[in-house]
Amino acid sequence: MKNVTLSLLFLFILFSACKKNSLSDIANRPYSQFENSTVEGAVTKVRFEDTDILINFILENDTFPDFFTTTLSVNIFGAPLNHDVIVNYEIIDTMGIKLNREFTLSDTKFIIPAGFLTGSIDITISNTEMPVDSLTPFILKLTNVQGAELDTFYKENTVKLYKNCLLDYESFEGIYNVSVCNLDDGSNWEAGPSKIELFSDSDFPMGLLITGYFIWNENDTLRLNLEPDDTIISPYRFQTVNYQLPDNPDKGVFFGYFWDEKIINNCIPIFTFSTQLTFEGIYCYWDLKYTFEKISNSDTLKAQNPPFLHNFKCL
Repeated sequence: MKNVTLSLLFLFILFSACKKNSLSDIANRPYSQFENSTVEGAVTKVRFEDTDILINFILENDTFPDFFTTTLSVNIFGAPLNHDVIVNYEIIDTMGIKLNREFTLSDTKFIIPAGFLTGSIDITISNTEMPVDSLTPFILKLTNVQGAELDTFYKENTVKLYKNCLLDYESFEGIYNVSVCNLDDGSNWEAGPSKIELFSDSDFPMGLLITGYFIWNENDTLRLNLEPDDTIISPYRFQTVNYQLPDNPDKGVFFGYFWDEKIINNCIPIFTFSTQLTFEGIYCYWDLKYTFEKISNSDTLKAQNPPFLHNFKCL
């Protein structure tokens, strides 16, 4: 009985020793990671972490820098090794952009140092060569690796260079300065500030609720929608923006015939639209161009005097 017990104990110890970080176990689970350890001869695979990378070349202090530098990376999925892993790559499609003009790469290979899981190279993008709001892709392909294996399914990577801030619906909430241009006579004035809140319904899936001071007072209200193609629209041809004017309580103010609705800066953001302003029951209108520029994430408006309607005269 004693011999049987010792034999079982030996088998248990042997099984435990084989199970812990064994090469056969790593080979069966090539994406396992053993932190703070390296393994000699393990089955490891090298790949891009994502098959599609978007690099957003954004404004700094409201201006584009001359150059923008970031990194591209490849990763080991498996245990860190006790030797360097060298990964070669090639550019298989630049889709019209030129290496060493629109962008440069710091090395012709990735090096994953011993004991690490990631190797990187720098990519530098030239401001002067890329137009604003441009999406410029190119494709990298891993061609060879020394000291590991290539992952079959993740060896190609599309890198997209985007020069400006990506369209972000959430960023449109806040306080805005509002400037207005009378398209009829070319006069300009400041009409803000106004507040934008986010809302959603069947007509406005990415709705922007604008309130306060862009026409008369805190009761000014306008609904617009942010579109996936980076435009601002009004699903309605006419909108009542204020139901009652202090000097003419029986008359409301309408906006209608919206046009030139566009975002001119995703980063701040800034957007414009043109519209016709009319009074209820009065054949009198002006063509106005509005520019909204975000100045704060605050949700509180400060009261101000009526901006401009009292200066208008209908002949």
